[in-house]
This record gives sequence, structure tokens and C-alpha cells, in this order.
Amino acid sequence: MATSATATYSASTVGGAYNYEVLLTNTSPVPFDVYAFMFGWQFNVPITTPFPLKDIVFIGAPPGWTASLASHAITWATSFQGTSTASGYILPGQTGTFTFQSSTAPPASLPFGCCFYNNANEWGFCVNGTAEHSSTLRKPPCFAAINPLVLLLGDELFARLNLPRPAPIENLRAKLTAGVQSMTPAQRETAARTLDGYVAALTEVRAILRGPQSAR
Repeated sequence: MATSATATYSASTVGGAYNYEVLLTNTSPVPFDVYAFMFGWQFNVPITTPFPLKDIVFIGAPPGWTASLASHAITWATSFQGTSTASGYILPGQTGTFTFQSSTAPPASLPFGCCFYNNANEWGFCVNGTAEHSSTLRKPPCFAAINPLVLLLGDELFARLNLPRPAPIENLRAKLTAGVQSMTPAQRETAARTLDGYVAALTEVRAILRGPQSAR
């Protein structure tokens, strides 16, 4: 039985950069589960062109997945933890979401590849395809009904303000310092510009919340 998968991606502008969201859907039959995903090139294909997206800053991935950047592609993978579910593999019919930031505008399409586990201690079964750019971003469907504050802040800022509480500040400072030290100068500049945009937006929101109208 053949393995298969589809991939689409969208990008939104944030502070002069682009936040990419890549959706990988496992369209294979049972028992094939995705454990590796390459975005920008394909498995077992000779490398002929460099990865077109620049100044990559990783943002998120499914639980247990880690990202690596090479000259030709981004690769995400997760290590085996005894079962597909415990390992965070993408099961048939499921979709994994991968996010990162780049200074490059989204192209119309990019090659991709993914590899599968057959639940019989065999890994591989790789399949390649073309990821298409979608101009339609996914929107949380119920924020406006749940909390009208989203109408003031917008979807993205509302979601960020309602993320789980961070770790103690000292732990967070150490983690951020280590992350910054691993960045290239270009990545640091891109991250700093994005952070400036968030700080400015939050400062404006704080001023509105503390203004005369908020006291009523």
C-alpha cells in the first residue's frame, strides 16, 4: 500500500518579516505514520538548488518534533518513544502544524518530502510532493464568541496574550540567552525587528486600557 501526504503553507507579515504556517496532512492508509518532514526539498533527490527562504527563525512544531536547517531545506523529525502516539508521529488522517519566520516572501510552491513508520519496526517509505502556497490563513473560529476583547486586539495578539504562563523569569532569561547566542547576525536582526513591533503594539494596547475610557 502506497504512502502519501499533502502540504500547504501560508505566510503573514509581522514587523517586516513573514510568519509561515505549514500544514502537513498524512493521507496514507493505516498503519503508516509520519515521523520526518522535509520542507524545501525532497528525500533521496540530488540537491541542485539552495533553500530560497532566508533568515529562518523557528517558532513551533508538533510536540516532540525538532527542527534543523540545512542549505537546501528545513527538516523536522521526532525520535521513537515506543509507540507512534508517544513519539508524536502524525497518524493517518491527522495534520501537523509547523511554523517559522523568514525575511523572504512566500513563493508559489515548494517541494517537500516525508517518511513513515509502518508500526512493525520499519522506518522509511518516503514520499515526495509539492507544497502549495495558500493565501487564505486559518483563523480561530470562535474567539469573537468567546471573548469580545479579540475585536480590539485582533486574532494574533489576543492569542499571544492568552498563551500559557511562561516559566520563572530566570529560567526564561537563560533559555532566551542560549537561543540568541545560537542565532546568526541576520537572524538576530530579524528577531529584533519583530520584537520591536510587538513591544510597540503592546504599549499602545496598555495605553488604551489605562486611558480615561477604561476607567468607566
